[in-house]
Amino acid sequence: MLLDEPPHLASSGANEANNNNNLAKVAGIPVLTPPGPNTNFLTWRYVVRGYLGSINLAYVLNPTEPKSCPATWAKDTSTVSSFIARTIDKLNIRFIMELGTDTPAIWAALHEAHQDCSAGGRMYWLRRLGTTKMTGEDNKSHIDAMSTNSERLTALITKAKPLTVADIHATGLVNSLPVDWQPCISLFMNDDDVSPARIAAALKQESLRRKARREEETALV
Repeated sequence: MLLDEPPHLASSGANEANNNNNLAKVAGIPVLTPPGPNTNFLTWRYVVRGYLGSINLAYVLNPTEPKSCPATWAKDTSTVSSFIARTIDKLNIRFIMELGTDTPAIWAALHEAHQDCSAGGRMYWLRRLGTTKMTGEDNKSHIDAMSTNSERLTALITKAKPLTVADIHATGLVNSLPVDWQPCISLFMNDDDVSPARIAAALKQESLRRKARREEETALV
């Protein structure tokens, strides 16, 4: 499925302006499907990163210290965040709608939402079991959905790769993180095995980075 003008952003004036933009045209980019076992996230990520690299905009996908940002950062991150929003299914919008034009956080949030189901599914179904909430009064559908989640997870547990306390610990850590902390773990979250120690180390490093940034900003005041 290729995207010209996604239904959730259908607005003739805005889309005409976007389509006339020589940078970040969405034609030919696959639509990112919702998270799940059949997600096309890896394909979408490959195409998007490659395309943005071809127009020298891929650099805004990575967290960058303010002092290292070029003068074009604000304009480029606004362009790319809009581009990403126009290349995803509307069911993905909820993962990024609070992030504005913070492209590194948007990229990480989509990565986090899709990573586990594209990397084998174990953490994805663990997280579904731990985070799915019942909505409305239809408790039967909720019970059935939770049973399905459990069955999907069980199918991925083998003697060679059993479910461990470390798996549950790592999943709990990831579930506990706010969206703006996702970039610090996004680089290795598609690995087959991500230990709690690796996640904790990345979080500690990010905490130090943020502390240094605050001190630097205070010194400039």
